[in-house]
Amino acid sequence: MIYGRIIIINTNYYNKIMDINGISYFCNLNGISPRFISMPSEVLDRKVFNYSEKLIIAKGQTLADAGISLEETLEYTPFTKTVDRRTNYYKQNKKNKFNSKTGSVTIEFE
Repeated sequence: MIYGRIIIINTNYYNKIMDINGISYFCNLNGISPRFISMPSEVLDRKVFNYSEKLIIAKGQTLADAGISLEETLEYTPFTKTVDRRTNYYKQNKKNKFNSKTGSVTIEFE
């Protein structure tokens, strides 16, 4: 699942796969070790792509090593029907767009 946020640490490229409770989880795109890392979301900046290894909270070969359990991972994926904690940003934006309009609108056709 591609999140759309790629960062560089040393010579490794990491793709953001999840953002849960202020912690961002990344997978390694071009290296073998560490395969997964976690970083605080507050240090990430959209204009910066190169980060220090000191910012890594946890790293390992599995997501469990990086600090998230399998059960919690499944709650944010579209493949399970248990507890759905995914955020549908499209629905939220559409809902906010329609709620921001006040009053009625009349369209006249000639």
